[in-house]
Amino acid sequence: MPSKKKPKSKSKSKSKQKKSAKNLVSICAHFVEHGAFLLFSVFNGLLLFVPQIWALIQLVVVGLVLLILRKFIIFISPFIARNASLFAFIFNAIIFVIEIVVFVIAEAVNLVFGIIKDIERAIPGIPVTKFPDIGDGKVHIDEVDSTEVRKRFNEISRECPKYNGLDKISDHITKQSLSPYLCPVIRVAKPLGWVGNATQTLLGPFSYNAEPYPGHRGHVKNINCEPPEDQDVAWSCVILGSGYFVLEVLIPSLIGGIFLFAMAGPILKLIGDFLALASYFIKKALHILFRYILRYV
Repeated sequence: MPSKKKPKSKSKSKSKQKKSAKNLVSICAHFVEHGAFLLFSVFNGLLLFVPQIWALIQLVVVGLVLLILRKFIIFISPFIARNASLFAFIFNAIIFVIEIVVFVIAEAVNLVFGIIKDIERAIPGIPVTKFPDIGDGKVHIDEVDSTEVRKRFNEISRECPKYNGLDKISDHITKQSLSPYLCPVIRVAKPLGWVGNATQTLLGPFSYNAEPYPGHRGHVKNINCEPPEDQDVAWSCVILGSGYFVLEVLIPSLIGGIFLFAMAGPILKLIGDFLALASYFIKKALHILFRYILRYV
């Protein structure tokens, strides 16, 4: 009887090995197939990309024009600051002309509406048209003070050259947006040793300075977590640097989105094949390990 059982165990072992080998071959075949699909999807991405080249060129031109405009405004800011009275006078004169033009147009439109209504009332059976109310046309725009012009353009010429890249601009935006929520957490965690250090490491890049914190030497209430001064001019510098956003974020995102749209399916399938291959080898390794343990334990 023992001699008859051995061939059965050997045949079972061989069938398991054949099945395992077939699984491995199937996984590898899928891996190669999906890899070929991925290469083909690159070609599909190029077919989607070519019709968008003109739009991308236009975006590049827009980004470059914005950067040139930024350079020009920073360059001319000291001149405007030195001649603030003249520029304030010119700006206020333009505002005055705009107010007059808007008032005259509104009065003329209201006059035409009134004439049409009078004609409609004079003719029996014709309903009176309800025209939109455009108001009296009086627009008030605050005049610009020469002192404010001088101050603002001096700040632009002094501060905006620092915002010469996307890293500086994004740092300002993230800290302005997230610091009111993260800085109090950092401040509370500061006295807690390694917890405070870990919190500072994780959240510090997105927050303004949380020192001096409670219990720290020199602590004064409401002095920490405050943004630096001149936030208005900082936002002006961010707006002037919008060309960096167009060239370094918007255009690469559009190009990446086009190719990702074409390649997403094959990439996901390849990830699935890789996970299946990793699972196969892990099962093999565990099987060999268990056999080794059972043999020598």
